[in-house]
This record gives sequence, structure tokens and C-alpha cells, in this order.
Amino acid sequence: MSDERTVAQRIVRAKQRFRDEGLCNQALRLARLLTATKRTAIPTAFALRALLCFHASRLPARLADDGSLLLMPEQDRSRWDRALMAEAFSSLELAGSGDELSRFHVEAAIAACHAMGSTWATTDWLRIVELYDLLRAQVPSLVVDVNRAVAIAPRSVPGVSFARGDKVAFPAANVGGSEPNQEPVKHQPRAMDASTDVLWRRLQDGGHLANGQLD
Repeated sequence: MSDERTVAQRIVRAKQRFRDEGLCNQALRLARLLTATKRTAIPTAFALRALLCFHASRLPARLADDGSLLLMPEQDRSRWDRALMAEAFSSLELAGSGDELSRFHVEAAIAACHAMGSTWATTDWLRIVELYDLLRAQVPSLVVDVNRAVAIAPRSVPGVSFARGDKVAFPAANVGGSEPNQEPVKHQPRAMDASTDVLWRRLQDGGHLANGQLD
């Protein structure tokens, strides 16, 4: 009887996975159409495309062998789709043109910070918290508050040092994807310069970080 329940649970999880992947792929297809059409190829559309690409890139690592859902700290990052991540960073770079900074820009920047961390511990949590502050000022919600709290939690992890400022110092053993199955994204340095740092500097230069507002 227990085995039957286990099989039934796996079937339900498999159906949920296919449904989630189908919805995500459909949304991504529409976002690509928007950015491929001159009239709708605006920075916000590219930011949305980047966000969807980041989410879609993690789908292959979301389920364990038994069909249970894996949260991001538990996922094998070597299974993240590198092609989709490259598309995400390219789209985020294009989203940095113009003067508009939408909620999709901020959400995509948060997703980019996660993508650039070689492990959960080596993620730039200070930057993510500040981005969530911006998002909360624009679209306050319980979901944003919970995600912000999750981003604050790693500061209390022993052996992880968080200094004030734009960068975060981590234990040397965790830098550069030295842990098994935690390979860093190979396009990370270029992506940092070309996308998220561009948006970050624009947020700082425009005073958005000081007043907690987005245009």
C-alpha cells in the first residue's frame, strides 16, 4: 500500500512538472516574440525575457530522483541549462538600454545574482537584499517580504563573511565552484560587466538605492 502511494505521488509530481515546464516554455516563447518584433522590443520586454530564461534554466534541476521538489540550495547547479542562462544574460544586457527600470528589471537582476553564484553560500546576498528592498518599494507583497527574509538568513551562516559595500567576501574553499557539481557559469565575468553591473550602477547613479524607488 505504501508503494502504491509512493508511485501515485510520483505521478502527481511528474504531471505538475510537465505543467510547470509547459507554462514556463509558453511564456518564454511569447517573450521571445515580443523582443523579436520591433514595435514591442522594448527594455521591459527584454527584462521579462531574461527573467523567464533564468527561471527556465533551473527547471532540469528542480526535481530529485524520487520526484520530490528541490529548493534552490539543494539543486545540482551543473544541471542548470547553460544555453538558457546565456540567453538570459544577453537579454538582461539589452534590457539595460533606455531609461525605464521596471519590476522585471529588478527581478531579473535578482535571478542573475543567483545564477552567478557558484554555490548557494557564494551568492551575493547583500546585493539581493538591496534589490528586494527596491522591489518591495515598487510592488509590496508578502512573497517579496518572505524572499527578502530568505536572502537575509545566510548572513548568520558560520564561515561566511559579509562586509558592507558592493561585494561579498566568502571562504576561499567555496570560491570558483570548488565543490563537486557546482561549476560556476563560464560567462560569469562578462555577464557581470555587461548586464547586472550596468543596471546596478544605473540604480545607484539615479539615486534609486537611496530613496527606495524605481522609475
